[in-house]
Amino acid sequence: MKLRTMFVGGAAAAAVRYLLDPEEGDARRTRLKEQALSRLRDLGGRAQSSVSDAARGAIHQVKDGPGDPREASSSSRTVVVEDAGIDDQQLHDRVQTEVLGRADVPKDRIVVNVEDGIVVLRGELDSETQIDDVLEKVGAVSGVRAIDSLLHVHGTPAPNKREALDASERASEDTPASGTAIE
Repeated sequence: MKLRTMFVGGAAAAAVRYLLDPEEGDARRTRLKEQALSRLRDLGGRAQSSVSDAARGAIHQVKDGPGDPREASSSSRTVVVEDAGIDDQQLHDRVQTEVLGRADVPKDRIVVNVEDGIVVLRGELDSETQIDDVLEKVGAVSGVRAIDSLLHVHGTPAPNKREALDASERASEDTPASGTAIE
């Protein structure tokens, strides 16, 4: 027992002397602090990636829904990511910075609104893959509760316009030829 106490005391004294050395102690303390912060960031990154994994899973659930976008019964794709309380303006700014600030995201074709922690995305993109990529990146932003995506591929109708377009097509089929009186 005495040997163990002496060993622990000696190790503690050596650590103090190592860190408080007048010539090298400052650099050693700084290096130790940076290593500790790096480990904390790694842990934060792992937590962030687990949120990203959850977002990817939710995106795939939505993606595995209706195959043809014209056959979609819902007006948009809603992806629930996490339940976190944050101010809508702060969340809007985060999405603008972390997602639309990236070089690989076409920010000029995406409109972002935030309502009660739900990010609403509108716009036309080049492919479903590009849409999924944007949804994944938005889902990884801290504070996003859900994503309501009205994004669509160029040349296809917006998700919230499909029902109106279908109704318009049905109505035009039922309309009599021009010049015919309706009694």
